[in-house]
Amino acid sequence: MKQVNYSENYEKRSFADFIQPFGNRQQDNEVSLDPAMGTGSIRFINIEEGLQLRLWDCSFHDGLDIFRQPQEGKQERTFTVVYYLTPGSFIMQDWNNSPATINPVWNTVLMSSDAKFRVRIVPGKLLRCISLNFSSDWLQKNVLGDITMQNHLLHRFALTADPFAIFESLSAVEKKVTTGLFETGAQQLFGKFFWRSKALNLLTAFFSKMINRLSLYQGADRDHEEQMAEVEKQLVANIYNGLPDIKTLAKKIAVSESTLKRYFRRIYGKNIYSYFLEKRMVCAKWLLTEKKKSVTETAFIMGYENISHFSSTFKRFFGSLPGLFRGKDLTASDS
Repeated sequence: MKQVNYSENYEKRSFADFIQPFGNRQQDNEVSLDPAMGTGSIRFINIEEGLQLRLWDCSFHDGLDIFRQPQEGKQERTFTVVYYLTPGSFIMQDWNNSPATINPVWNTVLMSSDAKFRVRIVPGKLLRCISLNFSSDWLQKNVLGDITMQNHLLHRFALTADPFAIFESLSAVEKKVTTGLFETGAQQLFGKFFWRSKALNLLTAFFSKMINRLSLYQGADRDHEEQMAEVEKQLVANIYNGLPDIKTLAKKIAVSESTLKRYFRRIYGKNIYSYFLEKRMVCAKWLLTEKKKSVTETAFIMGYENISHFSSTFKRFFGSLPGLFRGKDLTASDS
């Protein structure tokens, strides 16, 4: 498996320097992969000063191992929002090889440029990935300077904040916009306006989601926030297995069960069971619509022994029985 190492802030390196490991056929900041490495292309679009869009639409024959680490010395902090449209093509780990975090539910990540990570691209799989990279100056001028946001979010983006990665679910709006980025007809018709409007639409949707989520953190201290993030990580790891034991979760983060339940609701806006069940149903919907699994297969994968129970739970969330969702585009039925 080929390895690629790079340091942030690498959008300030030349395009040619960055794409050198991938191929040598390039035009308009788009590189076609060397046939020996894979098929498809990687494209870079400079939207405006401090904002860049990147599109990966390719497949690597032998996979790819990408390592990122911060540059040495003081550098301007930058941020990246990544949309993993084919989550099964990626395995993301931190520098210490922690368990994978990209999956059908948590398929979007916001990370700071000083966060180390490793992404392994699965051999032979079609991958589609979109990232938006923006500088601290761009963020301050275009986001933080124009809207009222909670202190927690301001702290996250402060230059003195610790490295971080925040995982989110791809919303219906984001799904529609990211899919549209690969429509070549619209690209040719509108040119740079097309890229700029799509990039700003994506960031608007993402920050709206962040504001709604992070406003729930008000009143929760940083220690509890980190503890609840660990609980959420355990819930995601068990998305196909069923709800972990609450007592075990509380013991793992060294709090009482009542404290766990109270702070989880405060931070995530709902109790642990409701939150976990919602994510399970989103995952089930993905299996039906994107993976074209049957209702029986989906129920089995999600750990349901009773298909009727699964179907009634699914209908409670989405208003229709799961059989009606098979083969549909996920965005067509998201709300």
